[in-house]
Amino acid sequence: DRSSLDDLVRQFDAVLLACGPIDSEQANRWDLETGKRGVRVARGPFQTNRPDVFAAGGVIGGKILPVRSVADGKGAAVAINQHLCGQPVVARERPFSSRIGRLSTDEISAFLVGASDAPRQEPAGDYSLDEAVRQAARCLQCGCRAHGDCKLEQYAAQYGADPGRYRNSGPTRPGSKMRATCEHVVTEDSIIFEPGKCINCGLCIEITRTAGEPLGLTFVGRGFDVRVSVPFTRPLEEALGKAAIQCVAACPTAALSFADPARLTCRTQPPS
Repeated sequence: DRSSLDDLVRQFDAVLLACGPIDSEQANRWDLETGKRGVRVARGPFQTNRPDVFAAGGVIGGKILPVRSVADGKGAAVAINQHLCGQPVVARERPFSSRIGRLSTDEISAFLVGASDAPRQEPAGDYSLDEAVRQAARCLQCGCRAHGDCKLEQYAAQYGADPGRYRNSGPTRPGSKMRATCEHVVTEDSIIFEPGKCINCGLCIEITRTAGEPLGLTFVGRGFDVRVSVPFTRPLEEALGKAAIQCVAACPTAALSFADPARLTCRTQPPS
């Protein structure tokens, strides 16, 4: 009834409703506004029309996936913390992200380069440690290794870049001169180079030059076709040499990365 929620509000500085779907009559008894799917909240902050009452999960969205409810709980926790600290309750800023769309057969094959060919593990019960390791090795990297630490992502969010602004202009990935976003080059030393993420900043070129690598990296091509590459079509690991860790650490978009992140044991400042 109405008194039960009022009692909680009097006892606590904030109340979170995570009780699953409720009908409009119950919401009205609690003096809560409702929408088409449940209790109405501001988009993002999870705050109801009663400032001390927050709602998340099925109570605001009807039937909802458990993983979505967990995400709602995290967002509600941030909103409640803002409220308790006397700050305005505002939605968290979403990091800039873009999607490459449906992949072609050739692009899917590019993702499989360097992946384990171990067969799927079918344990009778729980995985043993060895089985878990073999099964995990079959997983593909489905996100960006630099997510959250990508300079391009940070500046794109800061300046409001719109990844869909030029969606229908220019050549498309398959069959065009544009390098496929998902192209992978995996070296014998487990260094991954994804040309589609490269912004031609030249840091890796400067690092290999400063380190005195005999081969190093360089720019090849002209105009829109300029790209970072290895001279004389030599292997990438030969070009990076002992400067590999420095190059991976300095790469602002993770176009250069290690298959095993643990190998990146230090962060170096890019040359001025």
